[in-house]
Amino acid sequence: MRYLGTFSQDVSRFANTNVQYLFQGFSREGQYLMTFNASFAGNKLPSCGALEVHGYGVAPQPNGTTADQVRYERAVKAYFQQTAQILSEGGTAPEAQRPDQLVLSLQLN
Repeated sequence: MRYLGTFSQDVSRFANTNVQYLFQGFSREGQYLMTFNASFAGNKLPSCGALEVHGYGVAPQPNGTTADQVRYERAVKAYFQQTAQILSEGGTAPEAQRPDQLVLSLQLN
């Protein structure tokens, strides 16, 4: 299984340099679990520089009211859906083929 993902401990916008290509699967003979992680720059997320200018925040933090919390959660959900769509499109790009080819070329002795 291969996928593109990002990892963060807070809710903030992801820079294109935060995206990782991750592969998890078994070796050809089925004896070994293989994992492979690599930086993946073949995506259309904003650069760190662009985020520095426009901000990393997905939405203003909620002010404690229920209505504001709902607004914040909707904004975060919409951002994650948009980002997932961008990464899904990137997963089919030719750039995604390169790490696939590297993983397929691995040989265990």
